[in-house]
Amino acid sequence: GEGEGRLVEELVAGLMHNNYGQAWAPSGALCCFTAVAPLAAGGSSAAFSVVGGNGALARGLLAASNATVRTSHSVRAVREGEGGRLTLSYTGAAGEEGAATYD
Repeated sequence: GEGEGRLVEELVAGLMHNNYGQAWAPSGALCCFTAVAPLAAGGSSAAFSVVGGNGALARGLLAASNATVRTSHSVRAVREGEGGRLTLSYTGAAGEEGAATYD
């Protein structure tokens, strides 16, 4: 009901502010999941674990995404272009500059 929605909203908002110093609404559902996850760390029967360690969840999601991960890079700018496509400009680990466009 309405009371449940308000409870969840207030709980998630408090956790997001406490854990990450940011509002929950513009952050999206994934951030809300990470804010609520610490509640399960107290040994609750609702807590979950993944065989091979909980890091396996992140590695599996990354592998399924077909994303390219660039470590030791700095994002210089993100610009929205035609049709909502985003162009990310970056500086690489060796100082090289690059850009990538995403839809």
